[in-house]
Amino acid sequence: MSSSKGLSGPGSFRKLTEELLRDAIPDADTKSIASMSRNLTREVRRELGTARTRKPLHLVLGRGVSISISLVGLVALCLLALVTIAVPNFKLSNVAWISIVVPIGTVVIASAASWVMLVAQGRREASQERVLQAAEISSLESSTMREDSVFSRYSQIIQHIGSEKPKVRVSGLYALEGLAEVNPEYRQLVANILCGFLRLSSYSGGEPTGDSVKVTEYRDLQERIIIQNILTSHLRISTPKFWSDIEIDLSGTVLYNVDFSSSEMTRASFHGSTFVGSASFSSSRFLESADFANVKFTGPTSFRLARFEDAAEFMYAHFSDVAYFDSAGFASAATFGNATFSRASHFEGSEFVGLADFDRAVFIGDSSFMGALFGFRADFYQSRFESVADFSEVESTRAAHFDRAEFKTPGGVRFPKGWIVDINSSPQE
Repeated sequence: MSSSKGLSGPGSFRKLTEELLRDAIPDADTKSIASMSRNLTREVRRELGTARTRKPLHLVLGRGVSISISLVGLVALCLLALVTIAVPNFKLSNVAWISIVVPIGTVVIASAASWVMLVAQGRREASQERVLQAAEISSLESSTMREDSVFSRYSQIIQHIGSEKPKVRVSGLYALEGLAEVNPEYRQLVANILCGFLRLSSYSGGEPTGDSVKVTEYRDLQERIIIQNILTSHLRISTPKFWSDIEIDLSGTVLYNVDFSSSEMTRASFHGSTFVGSASFSSSRFLESADFANVKFTGPTSFRLARFEDAAEFMYAHFSDVAYFDSAGFASAATFGNATFSRASHFEGSEFVGLADFDRAVFIGDSSFMGALFGFRADFYQSRFESVADFSEVESTRAAHFDRAEFKTPGGVRFPKGWIVDINSSPQE
């Protein structure tokens, strides 16, 4: 039911409430509906300040005191007059009359004037309150109509996105983006919808490669790229279209030549996803946890200058092409356990503030950690290096552990000066 009828006018809010209740409770009788509507209307108007409110305590007390003092003064004057008339030989000098009547009269007049001023103040405050109430009702009505307009537009957009015609679907995607641009409170919702659409598609048959791409059902490659571009364009910090504080859930998704460079995300999950073609996260910043566990990177991958403010998870990740992590910063634990680097891997100048876990990682191509900083513990337990492994100029505040690690290339291991390394044990300084 549309709420665009508005809430102004006598009884309109109650009628709207009755309609909503009748739809929600079809079995209720008319009397019960009317009673519930009155109660709900009373509660809502009380919350909005549109119900009849009690007068402020200071006005009530002030008026009471003024009236009481005036009455006491009048009674005193009446008693004095009666005594003067009724009691024989009761006489007061002019001075005595003045000393009695003037103070009492002054009190009466002052109390009356105070009462008049309080009444005037009360009326002013009541008038101001009515103006504020009218403004609140107008604001509520405008907000309600705006919500109704946004919801109506959102419903139309969803219908376009669900169309069988590709052009209609694409126009719906851009309209969805426009809705979030002018309504910031809907940006996370729109990001969730875009991620959801990307998660709907998957590759069929065989291992995906950059040359042969097949997307099932109605999500063709062009639409996927459009969705990716819409999403990534609003995560780049340097652009005017940047959306802040956005969480990304692209777990189990297939992404094609995606570019998240210079992006900022709060929490990001790519768990179990496949990146076909190149994948760039260069200079990106992850404010909370970043999950890349079980991810397949089929093309060149870059996390150069990326910043991970929380845990970074790359367990069981597979890098089929060159992987760049040079000058990346890991402020918390970085887990690369059981990861596979099929070609060269670059960690030159990377900074690991927390645990650097490379247990059982496999480095098939050349690997370089030259100039890296391990601020906590570095574990390479049972890791395997099949080509050159360069750890020269590494700085470590604690020992790096290479227990039962394998180095397949004779003479292809370089450690910092001063390290005494037994190949199948931990290096010592």
